[in-house]
This record gives sequence, C-alpha cells and structure tokens, in this order.
Amino acid sequence: MNKPFRIYRLPFFLFAVFVLISYFAFSATSLSANETQSRLSVKKKVLSPQCVNDEILEIKPLGNGAESGIESHDIVYCSDGLKVKGKLFAPMTAKQGTSPLPAVVFNHGGVSGIPSAFVTRSKQLAKEGYVVFAPSYRGEDGSEGEIEVAAGEVDDALAAVKLLRGLSYVDSTRIGMAGTSHGGIITLLAAQRDNSIAAAVCAYGVTDTYTWYTYLVENGFDVSDELSIKVYGSGPEDKPEAFRRRAPALDAHLFRAPMLLMYGEKDSIVPISQGKELAAALDNKGREYEFHIIPDAEHGFLFFMDPNRRSGKEISLSARAWDIMLDFLKRKLR
Repeated sequence: MNKPFRIYRLPFFLFAVFVLISYFAFSATSLSANETQSRLSVKKKVLSPQCVNDEILEIKPLGNGAESGIESHDIVYCSDGLKVKGKLFAPMTAKQGTSPLPAVVFNHGGVSGIPSAFVTRSKQLAKEGYVVFAPSYRGEDGSEGEIEVAAGEVDDALAAVKLLRGLSYVDSTRIGMAGTSHGGIITLLAAQRDNSIAAAVCAYGVTDTYTWYTYLVENGFDVSDELSIKVYGSGPEDKPEAFRRRAPALDAHLFRAPMLLMYGEKDSIVPISQGKELAAALDNKGREYEFHIIPDAEHGFLFFMDPNRRSGKEISLSARAWDIMLDFLKRKLR
C-alpha cells in the first residue's frame, strides 16, 4: 500500500512533516556600511551594490535585540550571484575583544525554509560559544533562485563558510558544518568540496541517492510529485547525473574533515543503512568518523523538544543526540 509521503518531504527534508513546526518567512532591510560594521565587525567594510559571492548585503536584528546572551540577525548574502537569506547567531561576548570564536554553518532540513525549532537549536548552539549561521537556501524564505535539492544549496552553504571567515570575531581555522536530513547531505557534499571545513556533522542525511531511491520505491513511497520528477525524473536511468552528484558515499576519498554521523534506529524515511553505507566507505578510505545509532529514534529526532507533541522518551533521546553533537564539536573545534 502506498504511503502518503512525497520524495522531497522525506529523507532530505521537512522536519515539518514530523515536528509540525512553523517556519520563518522573514525580510531584511539594508543598513549603511557604518551600521553593518558596528553590528558585525565585518572585515570587508565597503559593500558593493552588486551581488558578489559570500558578501553580506543586508542585516537586520532578529527579535528585540539580545536574548539570553545571544545576538541574532537576519542576513542577506550572495551565492552564485543570487541574494540568499540566512540567520546569524552569536554570543554577546563575541565582539568584546575576546579571542575569535569557532563557528558552525548549520544546515536545516526540508525545502520550506528555516523551521522555528531549528532557530531554537541554533540559539542553543550559540550559547555553547559558537558563532552560528543558518542559511535559507535558494528558493526558500524569500531567497532568490529555485529549490534544487542538494545541488545549488551546497553552494549556498559554502558561501556561508566564506561569509563567516569575513567576520572579525570568527576563527577562520575553526569553522565546522552540521546538517540534518536535506541539510545532512548538503553538509556531506560541502565537506567534500571545501577542505577548510574543520569538522562535519550529518544527522539522518541521505548518503547514496541510488540506494535510497530504490528503498523508497520498494517500500511504496510516492516519488511522482512535481519536485521529485524535476530533480530525479523517473529514476537513475532517466537522470543518471542527478543521482551521481547526490551520492557522497561514492566519493568517500574526498573527505578530509573528521565526521559525526547520527541515524535513528526507527527512521523509516532515511534508514540507518544510509549511515552504514557511508561508514563502510569511510572505513575503506581510512577517513576519521564517528557513527552513532540513536535507539528507538525516528526521523527528525534532534528537534523532538516540544512536550506537547513529544513523549518524555522522545525528548530524552533528542537531548542525548544533541549532547553527542555538542561533544563532537567541542573536541574538534574548541
């Protein structure tokens, strides 16, 4: 019997399917060069009116200023000539003359923008002493361009890495990347292309689209929605290049950063076999990684925080997984 899920709402993406949370559709207003410098201490002091990759074009405080020691901003930056949005979170102490901080590009799942639970987790990560940038990929949250699914979105994440390097309070040698679901495969593909990424975390992300697509078809998932057809056609034989470019497990030799892989034991969307495939490939190439299977956890487990929607057990598993990620980042970036 067919299951009423669509391919683009599955493994790569849509915490919303499981977490049922709202997402932010936000706008940003331009500030003068002086205002931008005072807010973010951007090394590049003169902003071009044209869209130059990794350049900050607009910045706007998010909310009512500082929140529990965290300063938050909506950002508009450039990626491939597109104006792409994102959110920046930093400890208030970041610009107080202390040593530059480690940073993390945090890639959300889904194709519908940054969910509210993701904002919550980003702030929690910033409270641990990281500068955190969460991109809204092309085609989302008012960003220019179209949704491509683990393609142009990778360029957006890599442009975010360069953006962080341009901040005076970020240590450019300690920039990591983490992602969940769709953000997980984005993180894997980005880490293969940019060896400066100091550590990478993939939580329940697809690692081999060939085997994942086969899993979906064999288990009755609907792969006929408009976005799936646009990206994957009728399968690997129809669009072989689309599948090959989204199979990071087949290019394990390209990884240089230490990696953390986390998968849920009961994830029916991205089965743990996806994590095992990448782990085997990393073993074969002698790459550094850690692999954690979260017992009894379903897809999206990092964001099971709402006691009105989640059981105590789910919340406990989510907290455990979050601590595993924090421990890994601390060991690799601090």
